[in-house]
Amino acid sequence: MELFEMNKHGGGVEIAKGNPFHADVVRMLRDADEYYASLYPQESNHLIDVNELAKADTLFFVAQINDRVIGCAALVLSPDYGELKRMYVDPAYRGLGVAQDLLDTIVQASREGGLSCIRLETGYLQHSAIALYKKNSFVEIPPFGCYGIDPLSKFMQRDL
Repeated sequence: MELFEMNKHGGGVEIAKGNPFHADVVRMLRDADEYYASLYPQESNHLIDVNELAKADTLFFVAQINDRVIGCAALVLSPDYGELKRMYVDPAYRGLGVAQDLLDTIVQASREGGLSCIRLETGYLQHSAIALYKKNSFVEIPPFGCYGIDPLSKFMQRDL
């Protein structure tokens, strides 16, 4: 895995650029997909697949402990903004600050890439995620890009 700005968090968590085809990532994304499918109808799950995560316009980061992937997040680049996608932390590792470390890395990469803001779409039932985003200066916005109005979605933005 390519080193980005490796962050160490309590417990030896490292954040680095990662391979979306890594077996741990594929397993984790499958688990995330199943979880989201249990909460929202298919038309309200705006997930990108592993092939999209590997595209040149996407920065993909993993959180890992002892080479085991425990979380991930992607930044899809567009001319006007970056979009945070596929932020997920293995439930066994939640509450350790891993999501914050991933988000800090996304913000850093966005700034280094000269982006003016980060946008995201998340489900309205993702209370912990929404609280994390609000704590990190994200505010609610109307749908953006290819998104339409969806009462099950929250759209947010952080200006950089």
